[in-house]
Amino acid sequence: MKTIPLLLMMLWLNSSVLFGQAVPWYRINPNPIESSLNEIVNIPGSNRLMAVGSGATIMYSDNEGASWIISYKPAGISRMTNLNAIHFVNSDLGFVVGNHSTLLKTTNSGASWVDISPAGNMDFLDVYFMDEQTGFVTKYDTVMKTTDGGSTWVQTQLKTWRYYPKHLHFINDTTGFLGNTNGSYYFKTTDGGDSWDSTTIVTDTENISLSAIKFLDENIGIISGEIYNISYSYYLIFRTDDGGETWSEVYSHSFNSIKNIYFFDSLTGFTVGPRIMYDNMILKTDDGGITWHETTLSGYNWCNLNSLAFLPDGKGISIGSYGQIIKSTDWGENWNIGYQRVIDNSKINAATVVNQSAAFIATTTLAGGGVLSGCIYKTTDGGYSWSRLLNLWPFNSLVFVNSDFGVAASDAYGAVYKTTDGGNNWAEHEIDIYNFNPLYLCFINEQIGFVGGEDIIYKTTDGCETWETCLDNYVLNGIKDLTFSDDSTGFAVGYLPDMFLRTGDQGATWVTDTFDVSIFANKLYFINADTGFAIGNKILKTINGGDTWTEVPDGCEGSISFTDIDFPTNQVGYITASDNEETLLKTVDGGGNWAPIGLMETTSTPNALAFFSADEGLVMGDNSIIFKTYSGGMVDVPENQFTETNNFGITCYPNPVANKLIVDFIDVKPNWQLLEFYSVSGELVKKLITSESYSKVSIDVSDLKTGVYIVVSKSAHQINGVVKIVKL
Repeated sequence: MKTIPLLLMMLWLNSSVLFGQAVPWYRINPNPIESSLNEIVNIPGSNRLMAVGSGATIMYSDNEGASWIISYKPAGISRMTNLNAIHFVNSDLGFVVGNHSTLLKTTNSGASWVDISPAGNMDFLDVYFMDEQTGFVTKYDTVMKTTDGGSTWVQTQLKTWRYYPKHLHFINDTTGFLGNTNGSYYFKTTDGGDSWDSTTIVTDTENISLSAIKFLDENIGIISGEIYNISYSYYLIFRTDDGGETWSEVYSHSFNSIKNIYFFDSLTGFTVGPRIMYDNMILKTDDGGITWHETTLSGYNWCNLNSLAFLPDGKGISIGSYGQIIKSTDWGENWNIGYQRVIDNSKINAATVVNQSAAFIATTTLAGGGVLSGCIYKTTDGGYSWSRLLNLWPFNSLVFVNSDFGVAASDAYGAVYKTTDGGNNWAEHEIDIYNFNPLYLCFINEQIGFVGGEDIIYKTTDGCETWETCLDNYVLNGIKDLTFSDDSTGFAVGYLPDMFLRTGDQGATWVTDTFDVSIFANKLYFINADTGFAIGNKILKTINGGDTWTEVPDGCEGSISFTDIDFPTNQVGYITASDNEETLLKTVDGGGNWAPIGLMETTSTPNALAFFSADEGLVMGDNSIIFKTYSGGMVDVPENQFTETNNFGITCYPNPVANKLIVDFIDVKPNWQLLEFYSVSGELVKKLITSESYSKVSIDVSDLKTGVYIVVSKSAHQINGVVKIVKL
């Protein structure tokens, strides 16, 4: 286990909190969340909609999706937990399941959660509780039942093969159903879940592969499935009105895949799922599933929609992959976008800063139908808005020598793309279209540059017009990164551990060398000719131009993979991390010591850095996350705003407050507001994003402990209001 032997470093980190510095991070993209959302429910007896998803996400809205309160890592579970399903017994009691055998429980409508997970490391797929004691959880090939609130479990293995049981529900105390068999049968229990029997549907359709199922009562049931063979495929809906004795086909389509079935009442129902190689489709029935029609979805919705739920007034929410949220106000006939993005849904692979407000990023776009593409984007306002410059391949590397001259590379095509006018125009320069996949770029000036990929490094001396091989061997088992510390000295790392290549003659010759400490290196970075870093599963530092390397403390526990590094000054630097609870590290002593600054609330992994100064910068990564800091990632709410008389921009009442707090926005509203609640010590304890222009919002603060809190209202890069409240 790694420890933190850096007392001075931690004193520096903590002093920023103790002395009241920082609203640490502004979420620029996406809003409100980047998680892949798996299921949404309307909590019985309330107007609260609650969704669960990847990155240990639980989020709820009390105002029809206008704003969301997000719980990050509820009950202290790992941020790498994927939450798959949610079920509420009544207005207070609810349960959530996910991978790593995760089972969470709430008794206060989701305001707080308790971890009651049983031992094990299985993917829990679905959950249904009849009351606080009796409930069910599904996992691979198995239904688990408890009658003592989760203290003990009885497992029933289902008689099938490679089965992931989903769509678990009961119509009474004894009769329940399971779907997603991918066969011509579903599972049914008539003894309260003690045993489950497979039931084959009787239909004229052969070779059916069944997925979602929903029974409305003992007689009426709806089930979806697919017929596939070499010549054609169809997606179908079947209905029974005799308890499953016979089934009739009521809908078929070549593209509308049906992943989930939802009924608000006995007549009004919906299905949701992707249109294969296209976008999504929501079907609606007004007669209990006898007939179905397509609804209208507007806007971009390439990524899968997974679930939906409605309130009694006909307002509904459908959620899906990569934070996708769409809304309806007319009982599902029409749907509109309910989330915000400043760039397309992407993985941000690389970033480079060209001046105090301008930067470029290279992305892989997560498009529909399994089609991968990519873009180059540019910001000129410090990251708040982005212009798409080039839309082509997935771009994984990007370098700018100055504000005008830049080069981008994609491993999907053996060429690079060059701009000489700040990204307005790009020219393709072929290297080896069929035999080379360029991965990493390094340019010394506008004429001399290098590109690496596989086990080859190419060099240009005429600004990308021509390329010549300067390394062609398999010593590293593939090139992962390359960089130059000055005009002559360069380094490369690959997939073999402990080894690197170096050149002292601008790439004419390369020699093999080894690190002094064992490392699986991902990236190299030099501050100057002498001082550099190798990052991977460790952080190594050299102060003599790569002749010797020493491991430096990183302050993290467990396995980790460091992915990007940036030094805006010689002393202040940042590193992104994956495969760990920590995602961002910082140094203030030139990289001699590092410590996590875990204040960025994200469910995805950052892997690209772009800092304009020691304190101002962008952290970006998977699922197109973009966060900005003006305080070096540290807490920064000035102490002189912590006064009762210094309220501006917003008003809060009642104050003191016990349960429901009304926040009234005084000034002109932007498209969204970010509300953050801080303790007087500077700790961020609650966060809410309003996704539409509302003059006031109601917030449940019953989960806050008794005490004094600071409410901060923000939009874009600006603080709009600060007010102190007292929680009773």
